[in-house]
Amino acid sequence: MELEINTLLSLFRNYMVTELSFPYNTVDAYSRDITRFIDYVASRGISKITEISKGQISSYIRFLSDIWLAPSSISRNISSIRTFWSFLLRNGYAKSDPLDGIELPRQIKKIPENHTSLTAT
Repeated sequence: MELEINTLLSLFRNYMVTELSFPYNTVDAYSRDITRFIDYVASRGISKITEISKGQISSYIRFLSDIWLAPSSISRNISSIRTFWSFLLRNGYAKSDPLDGIELPRQIKKIPENHTSLTAT
């Protein structure tokens, strides 16, 4: 019997607290990220973990970019989903990893400002 996605999220939240000892803020952020992803795939008619494919992950990354999330926020969202998927695989709730081979968006590196000023003498 396949468990509901929201049930799996509840199990994952418990795992983050009890097994990984994640701080509350991390558990909360990961839960929000995964809930956003679950809502996204549900809006496309997907209700089971086994129906999620690499194509849906790629589409979700484009969606996050389209709503103007910063590359660092997109990376955190994908990291949250990767951690969730590792939990699913480790516990037998998923058989394959749709995140395998998915690359995170490149971070834009800021050039430090030069604080020395040139003065003419």
